[in-house]
Parts: sequence; structure tokens; C-alpha cells
Amino acid sequence: GRTLARMGTELRCQCIATHSRFIPPKSIQDVKLTQSGPHCKNVEVIATLKNGKEVCL
Repeated sequence: GRTLARMGTELRCQCIATHSRFIPPKSIQDVKLTQSGPHCKNVEVIATLKNGKEVCL
């Protein structure tokens, strides 16, 4: 399933659910950290995998 809620505007949390299973570091292409703020009370960590899939950690 998809774990990101992508809206036209970034005015809410992007992560619907988080993954706690191990992801091999070699399969991660990029990691983005979004601080909490008025758009979302949570700090969000989103990993982009080399296969193009994004997962929330």
C-alpha cells in the first residue's frame, strides 16, 4: 500500500503510516526530514528507495 498522502498543497502530514521493518541502506536513494509545524505535529522522515517508492520511517 501507499504510505504517503500527497495533496496539491503541503498543508497536512504526508505520512499516513510508518514502516518499522529494516530497509537495507543500499536500497535507499534519498532521505527527507520534515520538521513539525502548523501543517503537521509530527516530525516526518521519508525515504525514497532506488525503485522510486517512498516510505515513511
